[in-house]
Amino acid sequence: MHFESQFPFVASDDILRLANPDRFFYSEQLFCLQYLNRGQLYQDYFEPTLDEKKYLAPNREILLRLFIGEPNDYRYRSMWNKNPSGGKSLAFTKYQKISDDYMNIRTMIMGMLRLSEIYLIAAETAPTEAERLSYLNIFRMNRGYLSNSVKPGDNIQSVIRNEYAREFYGEGQYFYYLKRNN
Repeated sequence: MHFESQFPFVASDDILRLANPDRFFYSEQLFCLQYLNRGQLYQDYFEPTLDEKKYLAPNREILLRLFIGEPNDYRYRSMWNKNPSGGKSLAFTKYQKISDDYMNIRTMIMGMLRLSEIYLIAAETAPTEAERLSYLNIFRMNRGYLSNSVKPGDNIQSVIRNEYAREFYGEGQYFYYLKRNN
């Protein structure tokens, strides 16, 4: 792909930094919408200080199964924190307020299409296995996986399905992947 210079993969340092982490992969956003109440959405449904029964979070064991096999995955390391109330869930932090600056555009966007989705679509639709592997491995290396972690003979469709689930957790794009693939 030739547009990475304009929309580069987000750097791991940007994702994992303590001050203002980029959990939304801003540099990869090809198309997004402004949503002024995104912070309120987080407070109403994902804020870990909410009662355990009121906030949206998966069971810890289910989430760990989704991210099994790659402890360096940036998405897991940056978007999930231990619930401060000590419950069985992990707190989802993708939409957590990262800045008090009202005009910070990163706090007001909802992604519609980003570079990672282009790579997953390319991996899903490439005409040869070698091309599918290439797109998938480039994508996965930019999420903290070891190089060439998917090899010939692996169930590529299963890997792609799992990557959609990990990449778009809390965004809704996984629904469209499932719908498209029955």
